[in-house]
Amino acid sequence: MKNIEDFMNGVTTLNDAVYKAVEEVRKDQKVSNAELMCVLSGLLCALAADCGMDHDDFLDSLSINFLATSTDIGVNRGTIH
Repeated sequence: MKNIEDFMNGVTTLNDAVYKAVEEVRKDQKVSNAELMCVLSGLLCALAADCGMDHDDFLDSLSINFLATSTDIGVNRGTIH
């Protein structure tokens, strides 16, 4: 297993490349958020299935990521550190 620094560098590199590709497609093709979400969620689901990830673990992971990036987390829903 790679160390955490290698993992973080890989994630950053991949995130930057995907973000750049998405921005280029959005500019050139005017894709909608729905189209973008459809493609990205399809890729994510396929990867999770290929890795043998459990359905509940996959949904929990998505939920944690959504909560961490959502702007509507209020004091009643807790704090993510």
